[in-house]
Amino acid sequence: MKNNIIDIKSAIDFMIYHKDKIMDLFLMYQMVESLLFMKLHISDLSKTGDRSREFEELNKKMNSKTLGKLKARYLKKFPKDDYDLISKLNSVIIERNSFMHSLWLFLALWKDREQSTVSVGERFLKQYKNNASQLLDKIYELPN
Repeated sequence: MKNNIIDIKSAIDFMIYHKDKIMDLFLMYQMVESLLFMKLHISDLSKTGDRSREFEELNKKMNSKTLGKLKARYLKKFPKDDYDLISKLNSVIIERNSFMHSLWLFLALWKDREQSTVSVGERFLKQYKNNASQLLDKIYELPN
């Protein structure tokens, strides 16, 4: 049922219809966070020590990671943005937060008659995935 302020049904329908794309994007964000974490912290493991214990400690850190903390760690290691990550990382941080916390609400509030909720939502999902994919490629190029 539609009312004048919010159309939750359209947002839910969009999310259900696009669940595979939404899951792909969610997993892409997980890959971005995990790969960036590993690239920035793998050098913290000793070459000869108890690597399994060290990896367990590293894993505990990984469970409390955020893109903001990873950005700070990257800038600490590469203050001159040697790998040109910051611009794309800032975009992905904003898009990820939007995706995780408010995309459905944005779609439910969408009222433009010239563009449907579906076309706007699809455009956002495509843009978000492209930016995350480009960032993932840049992260991959970081040294181990």
